[in-house]
Amino acid sequence: MKKILLSFSFLFVFSIWFVDAQITSYPYLEDFESGDGGWVADNTNNGSWALGAPAGGVINSADSG
Repeated sequence: MKKILLSFSFLFVFSIWFVDAQITSYPYLEDFESGDGGWVADNTNNGSWALGAPAGGVINSADSG
């Protein structure tokens, strides 16, 4: 029983450790004009997401400014 409780405690603490961006008000709006908003791009599969100036052929300006 102690091992199970210890395992669940470890998983709980470990999962909270990696939670960064939390939505606390709705509707949630993020235009990424002032930073990354706590989000991280997962580019492990050669994704094209990046924080910075738009460089794609279709996207050439920010949506809100």
